[in-house]
Amino acid sequence: MRKLRVAVCVLFCLALISTASWAQQDGTISGKITDSSGAVLPGVGITISSPQLLGGQRTLLSDEQGNYRAGLLPPGTYSVKYELPGFKVLVREGIQISAGFTATLNITMEVATVAETVTVQGDSPIVDTTTASVATNFNPMAIAVIPNGHDIFSVLALTPGVQMTVPDVGGSEVRQRPSFRSYGSTSQWNVIDGAIVTSLLYQDPDSYAEMRFASASKGAESPVAGSYNTFVIKSGGNQFHGLVFADWEPLKLQSSNLSQDLINQGAKNANSIARYKAFHADAGGPVIKDKFWWFWGMRNINSDVNLIGFTNAQTGQPAIAPTTLQNQTAKLSYQLNSKNTLSYTMQWDRKYQPYVVTAATAAFVNTDSVQIQDNPEWVQSLVLNSALSARSTLEVRFGEFGWKFPRVARVDELPRMDQTTRLMRGSPPISTIDRSHHKNIDVVYSVNTSKGHLGTHNIKLGYGALWEGAPYTRFAGYHDNINTIRNNNFTQPAFIETYDTPFTIYNNSMQHSAFVNDSWAYRRVTFNFGVRYDAFQPWYPAQGKTGAGPYQQRFEVKEFRFHWQDAFQPRTSLIFDVFGNGRTALKVAYGRYVYNAGSITNAASTMAGQVNPMALTTIRYRWDGKLPFVPDPSQIVSVTGGVNRRLDPKLELPYTVEYMGGIDQQLMRDMTARFTFVRKFERNRYQLLNTAIPFSAYNIPVSFRDTGRDGLANTADDQVLTLWSRQASFNGLRDDLLTNDPANSSSFTTFDFEVVKRFSKKWQMVTGFDINQYKTWRFAVANGHDIQTDTTGRAQDPNLLLYNNGLNYWHWQYKALGSYELPAGITSSATLRITKGEPYGRTVISSGLNQGTLNLNVEPAGTFFYPPVKIFDLRGAKSFRLGENLGKIEGIVDLFNVFNASTILSVNTQTGRDAIGPTFGRVLQTLNPRIARLGVRWTF
Repeated sequence: MRKLRVAVCVLFCLALISTASWAQQDGTISGKITDSSGAVLPGVGITISSPQLLGGQRTLLSDEQGNYRAGLLPPGTYSVKYELPGFKVLVREGIQISAGFTATLNITMEVATVAETVTVQGDSPIVDTTTASVATNFNPMAIAVIPNGHDIFSVLALTPGVQMTVPDVGGSEVRQRPSFRSYGSTSQWNVIDGAIVTSLLYQDPDSYAEMRFASASKGAESPVAGSYNTFVIKSGGNQFHGLVFADWEPLKLQSSNLSQDLINQGAKNANSIARYKAFHADAGGPVIKDKFWWFWGMRNINSDVNLIGFTNAQTGQPAIAPTTLQNQTAKLSYQLNSKNTLSYTMQWDRKYQPYVVTAATAAFVNTDSVQIQDNPEWVQSLVLNSALSARSTLEVRFGEFGWKFPRVARVDELPRMDQTTRLMRGSPPISTIDRSHHKNIDVVYSVNTSKGHLGTHNIKLGYGALWEGAPYTRFAGYHDNINTIRNNNFTQPAFIETYDTPFTIYNNSMQHSAFVNDSWAYRRVTFNFGVRYDAFQPWYPAQGKTGAGPYQQRFEVKEFRFHWQDAFQPRTSLIFDVFGNGRTALKVAYGRYVYNAGSITNAASTMAGQVNPMALTTIRYRWDGKLPFVPDPSQIVSVTGGVNRRLDPKLELPYTVEYMGGIDQQLMRDMTARFTFVRKFERNRYQLLNTAIPFSAYNIPVSFRDTGRDGLANTADDQVLTLWSRQASFNGLRDDLLTNDPANSSSFTTFDFEVVKRFSKKWQMVTGFDINQYKTWRFAVANGHDIQTDTTGRAQDPNLLLYNNGLNYWHWQYKALGSYELPAGITSSATLRITKGEPYGRTVISSGLNQGTLNLNVEPAGTFFYPPVKIFDLRGAKSFRLGENLGKIEGIVDLFNVFNASTILSVNTQTGRDAIGPTFGRVLQTLNPRIARLGVRWTF
């Protein structure tokens, strides 16, 4: 069966015709050559040259229709020379090529009476009239001159159309992977020099020659409906070059925004930087000029933060949460011959956190009740690019990604959780080690054809395979494998949970994909039609539990494979060059995408793991507070996990349908405006349904008093709710079925306006404003699965269904960044981010139900919104030339959060009350205060 699926993919590629720009790591120069009368000119000699092009230049001839196309061009600035006997030599200088961009250069050659060369400087195309892709590119010039946090997510935060859920101030968030949305979708697919990484991690943005973030109309090469991101690692060159910088944030230059309101709530500190130091170095050059290049880079960041409420377990005083990030990058590029180049890339990253804590959880934990993390991760790739002829190219890419991600308890102490206050003390109950490992191969063949008066066709055919192995180990955070749950500030025992650790669960997946596309250009119209095919097979090998833990049963599991989850996905777009001058393009597109049922990065979230009987079994009992604990089956409240897990034989891939329409308009040389409308529909999402408990089992009405926002009973804001208790005979039953839920859907609408000014005449700018409508039961988790359970998404419990976590709201944001070169080597730059605050509601912990406690959204998300976030950052830099061969050195001063905003980002949404007062609305996270960063940068 496996061989049959591979054969289907290969035959699919060979039988049809293919897409816009696979992996989107390279650019293209194309066009048509005529004489002054409009007659086509075949046989024109074309020489394309650039310092970024290994070998220095590439030559080709225009075809019999005067058309030409040169692909596989790395990002950079190019010169194009056109030569034909009897005509003036024409040279176009300063042509800027970025990843995924096609520069259309239609050339008119003049008859020469004497030998003459005409050189045209600049006037590089900035509107892509061949694709409808909605994307933003960042090159080193853009990143180097703006104030940012030296991480991928701080660059994403400046990207129009991308919404970050947690804002960064001067590197305050480099310690974590914040969630982001791309026109509503949270899915992402990342390609780093050919290696596939399905979730962004802690990469060094200063090691990249270009970063491209595509959000809509991505063509048949994209496997996801969300963000399709491409990262091109810097290369060597014929000249030795490099970059070294160091910067730090002196605490004396940090303001305070600890407000009196926070102090009144018992806060002893606010979110702020405790230490920030960053160092980066890279260098590259030739081993053999025009033949063999090398590049190497490294980064080290120390980012330690103060978080509201995070305390030392021994002293009770505020504790610092440290983070260390380390990166190594290397690349070798070799020209096998004039038509073939080979490159090898390696990245190694490390993240160390002695306390794994976020701003959202800091107020409820201390230094003992969090885990320690020290994880390495690596990416490597081998890429063969071949210019087979003037009309065809071949790309072959091998990639590998892996990590070892341990999160281990710091102490061995009885875990204690209080439902009333949300406090957690003692050990984390479970420690884990995630060891994901991915391997991919992709092959793409491209050919161009001319059909006379019927236009030109750019045809691509692609095949890819991606394998993932995902062992995940769970072992006791506390040696007795239990967790205790209490109420009323730990004074009233409520429940105790047991875990069947230790064990390692093994899950794998295999994905085959193929795409085809014909990009047909006829006069002023380009029509792209493509089809993508994806086939996923999650599976797990034979394995078992040994009975090693006090609550673990011994059993064996046989190998199991899903039926293939596969689908064909049409993608099409139409681009109309309105005036035929490449300056105004109307674009419409349609695409269908399927859910990524294969590689997800997080080994705990694999598809196979949802039906693997090896999954963690957690049993919750009612508990009277006595220890040591002796299990009593009559006191079981609920079971999660367990051996009763099944796959729906009719399970299908969830899908997203996307519609896009827009216009790209060149405003002036090097400046474009873009308006885009995007509509996305997510349908038929996955659900893990507990078939052992029907909806009708919740049939016992129970009156429950909600004490309202003040947490006080018998006050004006109280309300009495009717909840539904489950029949006690169903307690502890579990029979999970992984299936589709047609009613579980999402829809996203976006209106986006952007203006981009490439760097020229000493300045550059990117700005954008977007308005979004989000309607969903729950946003998917970017680095995990999108599978709803009986407590999330469209719930199976009538209480959770009535007081659900659904979302339906409008969101808006504005972003701007720019730089200007002043006289005397002074550069100024700024960024501005203004975004509507996130929605939230009010929750309450229920009581008196046979099924235990429930966290109910009695005031749904969207009842309240956090204040708008406004962040204005500035930079000033002064450069000094050190000589012809030594480059320049810069002194840099950044000022983040210039107006020292203390915007509230997160509050406690749970109803309750303690000695200080109501817990609902208590601030958990604020925007970090104003801080200055000093830096030195040497470029040579």
